[in-house]
Amino acid sequence: TAGDCWGVIDRAQDVYDSVGGKIEPLEPLLKMDISRLPEAVSMFNKDTLDACIAVMGDVLDLGKLLQKMSDVLAAVKAIFEKVMEVSGDIIEQVSGFFQDVAEDFAATLHLESALDGIQDLWENLCQIISELSDISSSLSPVLEAWEDQNWFGAATFGISHFDEVKDAFMRFWPAWENCQGQYSKSRDIGENAWGRAKSIYTKYKQVLNQLCKYTGIDVPGGHDAVDEKAMPTIAPRGGFEIEEPFEPID
Repeated sequence: TAGDCWGVIDRAQDVYDSVGGKIEPLEPLLKMDISRLPEAVSMFNKDTLDACIAVMGDVLDLGKLLQKMSDVLAAVKAIFEKVMEVSGDIIEQVSGFFQDVAEDFAATLHLESALDGIQDLWENLCQIISELSDISSSLSPVLEAWEDQNWFGAATFGISHFDEVKDAFMRFWPAWENCQGQYSKSRDIGENAWGRAKSIYTKYKQVLNQLCKYTGIDVPGGHDAVDEKAMPTIAPRGGFEIEEPFEPID
């Protein structure tokens, strides 16, 4: 689950880059910097307003996608908490036989901080989605009214309604930057969770190996018997890193 979550989050970077490419030519309008106000006024027309509303819809969809990712991260956190709860009994039972390995495993289970920030992430995304929805809804009536103008009316409609949409544009850019910031946080949390999950799995295999060695039996199916099942199905953009072969501790 942690690996699949990281794969989805990493792949979303391509979507962010695509939306960023759409935003770039509209930046004078969407960023609404006072120093570039004449440039913004000169490029303001029905087509650019339509493009701005469309890209706001894209960013709104990104926010909703991030919100779903935060829900998955919350599920990963719940799994980590269950692992900590169950593994405590395992460590207690085996620590008397091979203490070093048990302590090493226990050290990997301090997962309390592994997914810090999920709640704040979710709340911030809710605010972004609400803000973008409100911005889009305030601009759509202007575009619809513009569509109803005849050729002469359309020529003057943009200038007369520029102030009406200016405030909405000025609200968009902070929301876009906030969305990018929340995605960056999602990446950090997701990558950290995947790294911790791999570490736990490796340390657990060491405990299992020592337990089987102590009882005089072979590891059922071999050390790598369930590796395929443990592998995530959604790879990050660069693919999965080649892991070092498992080396049992003697």
